[in-house]
Amino acid sequence: MFLSQGIDIVEVNRIKDLYERYGLTFLRKVYTEREVDKVMKNCFKKKIQKLSGIFAAKEAVSKAIGYGFSRGIYPKNIEIRYDQFNKPFIYLHDKAEKTFNKKFISKQKKNISISISHEKNYAICIATIIKTNLMRTKICKT
Repeated sequence: MFLSQGIDIVEVNRIKDLYERYGLTFLRKVYTEREVDKVMKNCFKKKIQKLSGIFAAKEAVSKAIGYGFSRGIYPKNIEIRYDQFNKPFIYLHDKAEKTFNKKFISKQKKNISISISHEKNYAICIATIIKTNLMRTKICKT
């Protein structure tokens, strides 16, 4: 069962222009150290696509939480990490974590599921806040 969703689309050239213009200043303001370390291993084109996807994910998650980047929630409070299969997942810091816990508090565990996609000029992400204990796959025999 989902509780809230957010979606964002980013023009890759916008992130490219910001990166070329401001370099590390831009990266340090928007991305966590872990995100920058992971992205910098790629060639320039792929690096820009990854940065764009991560930015779209941060925006989508902030919208799913319900406030966007306001009320003390900043892009660096939302971190995109990857599991052993390179599937992205969310790690919240500071005000984003506190707001998420306060807004979606209950006895059931909540999780944020994301999906990021890239296509030449655009990166898009959808974020869904879900009740994780209800996500069981049933195998039916016919």
